[in-house]
Amino acid sequence: MADALGRPRPTPQQRAVIESPLTPALVVAGAGSGKTETMASRVVWLLANGMVRPDGILGLTFTRKAAGELSVRINDRIRALEDVGLLAAGDAFEAPTVSTLHAFANSVFRENALLVGRDGESQVLTEPSAWQLARRFVVAARDDRLSGLD
Repeated sequence: MADALGRPRPTPQQRAVIESPLTPALVVAGAGSGKTETMASRVVWLLANGMVRPDGILGLTFTRKAAGELSVRINDRIRALEDVGLLAAGDAFEAPTVSTLHAFANSVFRENALLVGRDGESQVLTEPSAWQLARRFVVAARDDRLSGLD
């Protein structure tokens, strides 16, 4: 498939991940090892082999930058698959979902907030906001045990 798309062939380790069965798996690799490329190639491989539909894909990353990069790569590869006839042209509304973990959790919360008695316009706190809120409570506390803490 890499040849058909004019892409470099994956390493044997990447190929093992790309072509692995549809079961949960953990892939551990260091910075710059090609994780984003491998994720994008896995999506392309699954789509081209009819194992999933585009709207059945969820790509989660830790940062917005990584989510943006993964989304661009996946969408570029989907168009390339369509161009070479390895995938039928798809519906833009059935695109893969690529997001940060936090943004995805926030969307799940908002969609289900009423089911747990919460306002659907609420948001999950970001980590910096959670630290700021915790700090505000600690600073405002009158507990002598907290006075010596920085």
